[in-house]
Amino acid sequence: MNEQQEKGGTLNLELLPCFGGSREISPTEQALQRQVAALEERLEQMRLSRRVLMRILERTEQDRRVELENLRRENDRLRKKNYFLARLSWENIRQRRQ
Repeated sequence: MNEQQEKGGTLNLELLPCFGGSREISPTEQALQRQVAALEERLEQMRLSRRVLMRILERTEQDRRVELENLRRENDRLRKKNYFLARLSWENIRQRRQ
């Protein structure tokens, strides 16, 4: 028994660290708390970086789709023009032979 219990008093549980009492934090615990805080900050920065990278990726994908559609249209236009010019050339050759 401790002195307080021997004198007939009750043990004040609030003074015990596990019951919310305050105590000195050891240097090891302080170092661990600093390390945890630094890791939490780094995690938040990584989350932010991930969001930024995801936005960049989405924008890049959107730009790629737009560019691909533009290239398809250009390809179709060039095919039609090529068909027209080939047909015109063929007609000119046929007319010269007659």
